[in-house]
Amino acid sequence: MNDKIAGLLKSGSLKRKLKNDIRNDLWVFSSTDNRAFNYNSSYLFLYVKDNIPEVTPRYVINDEALRKQLSVEYGEEYFIDTSGQEGMRTALEAGVWFTSAGLPVYGFDLSDSRLVINLWHGIPLKKIALKDPAESRLQKLYFRKIFSKNYSYIFTTAPSLIPLMAESFGVPEDKIRVFNEPRLDALKRNFDRDAFIGVKYGSVPEYEKVILYAPTHRDGDRVRLFPFEDYDRDRMEAFLEEKKAIILVRTHSYEKLELKQYMGKRILPFNEDVARDVTECLSGVDALITDYSSIYLEYLLLERPMVFLPYDLEDYTARHGFNFDYDKAAPGEKPASFDEFCGALGRALLGDFDRERIKKLKEYFYSGTGASCPAICEFVIEKIGGLEK
Repeated sequence: MNDKIAGLLKSGSLKRKLKNDIRNDLWVFSSTDNRAFNYNSSYLFLYVKDNIPEVTPRYVINDEALRKQLSVEYGEEYFIDTSGQEGMRTALEAGVWFTSAGLPVYGFDLSDSRLVINLWHGIPLKKIALKDPAESRLQKLYFRKIFSKNYSYIFTTAPSLIPLMAESFGVPEDKIRVFNEPRLDALKRNFDRDAFIGVKYGSVPEYEKVILYAPTHRDGDRVRLFPFEDYDRDRMEAFLEEKKAIILVRTHSYEKLELKQYMGKRILPFNEDVARDVTECLSGVDALITDYSSIYLEYLLLERPMVFLPYDLEDYTARHGFNFDYDKAAPGEKPASFDEFCGALGRALLGDFDRERIKKLKEYFYSGTGASCPAICEFVIEKIGGLEK
């Protein structure tokens, strides 16, 4: 625990509130559909659990199998099920809610007596929430009533993004606050990729370079991996053999894609059953292949090469739209054929890429490099001190 948090705790700002029996020392965390241990919520939860004993952290997992798995890993007492009465009662008693997607419990006026903080889960390259053209008027009305009106604060990574986030979520700009993302703290940790790969895959061909291929999800359509008319898996394997490289393929959690047809000796699956959260593995990646996934915006922090495969850019733009000029915001080659792809990937592995462009984008999307979890906890403890009755 850092000195500022310790000082705030000594001031007594985590005492039980009298109104509605809300506890400021009870913090509840949730993420995707209340059924996932991922994104910023999981990282901040683990920080609070390990560093602030005065706080009682609870994480919502309404998936029995995953809840049992996490209970073995971290302790049964930390996980609740808000689809049941006991878990819902615990959530409603909490003075602080953190979410990365959704809410621990749905309803009206939930932030009247507690802090409800949306940590979110990345920089919105594409239009999201109220700006998403794919959302109907009814869906946007529901969003305003259940989400916009319930958020106390929404966090983003740079002052330049405040107007965009306010418009996307339908809240005043003073509800948008700038913090580094908790999960990005993992980029600064030592990650033993060789040990990790050895444990997860056993024997793999000799390699010197690791490439992550992480395409985004397409609503209604399946993603096309290696989307070239002249793609040849044998040639791809031969290229990787020559470069002493392996490709780890990670599709979106919503993507029900049969990966077997794409896999080979040097092309390996890397979905959530292999790595729950890819962020902690990024420091072990030498080059990234993607299209519109916001993972590349996190990868900017490492200042490493990227290759983009926006094979359906026109259709994707029509469906979702972008908050930024895609060509300017995606700092890497965009090959249109398999030969071009091999050339671009080869240059990336040799370190031949536009470093200056990546640095400028990094400065635009991120305001600093400090650890986010202590700063967020300081902010919250100060705020709930003002909520006491």
